[in-house]
Amino acid sequence: MNPPILLKMTVHLNRSGLDEAITYYQKAFENNPNYALAYNNLGTAFLQNGQIDKAIIHFQKALEINPNLAQAHDNLGNALLKMNRVEEAIAQYQKALVINPDNVRVHNSLGTALLRTGRLEEAVTQYRRALEIEQDYADACSNLGLALFRLGRTEEAIVATQHALQLAKAQNNAVLADAIRLQLKLYQAGIPFHLPGTNTSKMSPDN
Repeated sequence: MNPPILLKMTVHLNRSGLDEAITYYQKAFENNPNYALAYNNLGTAFLQNGQIDKAIIHFQKALEINPNLAQAHDNLGNALLKMNRVEEAIAQYQKALVINPDNVRVHNSLGTALLRTGRLEEAVTQYRRALEIEQDYADACSNLGLALFRLGRTEEAIVATQHALQLAKAQNNAVLADAIRLQLKLYQAGIPFHLPGTNTSKMSPDN
């Protein structure tokens, strides 16, 4: 399978229904069953379609063919996280970062997975690393605020979250800005805020 065909498949995924895209990818494998990136893209289509088990199978197949395909490790981590297999997701994000250490989105995802296990200081490290690479990454800045708040570092959390709100507004991301604005109000009121699936037993008590 050559790059133009892969590009055509990707455009098909972006412009058509997911079911059609999945059928298109499956037919493409008849010509080249060992093309790792195509398995990764088909896994992405399954993941977007809510078929997480099938997505995991295809990401794993992509990695059997090419263990150094960073995006497959990342996508597998995302799928595992949706299944609440958090430690497995962390391992995949870490593998992705070994291959591509400057991927800000993976640093952010790893931080979120670590946050869910209560490994707050490690989560802060990942969010800060993402922001070192991309200073205007509003999601990472917002998540940094959350981790700091859960550590009881409320003033730092408010500063980070205020900055995240400024970034979201500057990027005209109204949905994210509204979510961050609510998050900020909770911090200012001292109200505990938890991510779904977070293990709060390992977290520092609120101030």
